[in-house]
Amino acid sequence: MPKIAIALNAVLLLSSLSFFTPASSQASSAGFTMANHHLEMNPNDPNVDLSIGLRVGGGPLQYAQVDTGSVGILVSKDLLGPEAVALNETGEREFNSSGRVYQGSYYRAPIELRGVNGSAMTVPLRVLVVENVICDPVPGSTCRSGPVSNFMFVGVGFDRPPFLNKYVSRDLLGPWDNPFLQLVSMSESKMPRRYVLTREEIVLGDSDRDFKLASLPGRSSMSKSEPPFDWNRAKVSYSLNNPASDQSFSPKAAVPLLVDTGLEYTILTVPLEDRPAGFAAPGSTTLQDGIKIEVEVPKRANSDEFALSYHFRIGDPSAPAYTPTRVVWGSNKETYQLNTGSNLLNSFDYMYDSDRGLIGFRSH
Repeated sequence: MPKIAIALNAVLLLSSLSFFTPASSQASSAGFTMANHHLEMNPNDPNVDLSIGLRVGGGPLQYAQVDTGSVGILVSKDLLGPEAVALNETGEREFNSSGRVYQGSYYRAPIELRGVNGSAMTVPLRVLVVENVICDPVPGSTCRSGPVSNFMFVGVGFDRPPFLNKYVSRDLLGPWDNPFLQLVSMSESKMPRRYVLTREEIVLGDSDRDFKLASLPGRSSMSKSEPPFDWNRAKVSYSLNNPASDQSFSPKAAVPLLVDTGLEYTILTVPLEDRPAGFAAPGSTTLQDGIKIEVEVPKRANSDEFALSYHFRIGDPSAPAYTPTRVVWGSNKETYQLNTGSNLLNSFDYMYDSDRGLIGFRSH
């Protein structure tokens, strides 16, 4: 899910540019590469924040955050181009971490993605054209209600069913809304529906070379009979150890994994009644310094081989670069989940393959 730092009316640097680099060629099987604009503008940022340049329906160039914790494109009306067609359908999208609920109407429009050496087009996609935001109270949120302008956001996740967002009851947001799976080259079977995310760049249709792969456990309820397909998330095991109180905790079974580029912190979603005491201060959801966390993602169910394995100690000044800014308890009814946060990409590249139902990790 996206981090709270996306502010209404925020003007991203260079966002008002009205030009776009002419396409040198449509993306091919070699892959289509986009630089991480945030890192270009903030090279010393120790945290991972992905953003790319794009145009919606022939509108002006804008830079937008790339979020693997949600699906679909949001764009304010002032950035919508003349090639967009109104669908006469209203919509609302809530982001759980910030409590922001974006309200607007749906349009269908082609998306032009800015690459390192040109651009690539998607097939026309449904996009939510946002006019207002309202606030669903969330502790610590800086949400402010009001009109929206100069705003664009790109969700490219999978297995993101609508029940996670209480304001979305009929909006089925799936792979057909994901621009990273809907390039024209992909629809023409010239490129696999696969993306690779690194700290420095995003590559669509790239090879899975050198990745340790994890098989996803079947297609999700969001999947259709034709590509792009949607898949259930991989399962992950984790354990907590607090040496200060000699306490340990781990879920009784593996839980769904979310590699989320929209947040810089890790969320351990555990039902309130199952959450152990002694890991966070009374009245707080933030886990205390000194706690050691170990994470393992098997290559397949019940496998002793891991596609991803890492550990860190909260608050350790010499902790690895993949360490999140903090770790918090999260609640979502009876749901368990581990959300890694984006800083995982400081040490591991991440791949999602919609055609074959795989994710992968490549260590630096």
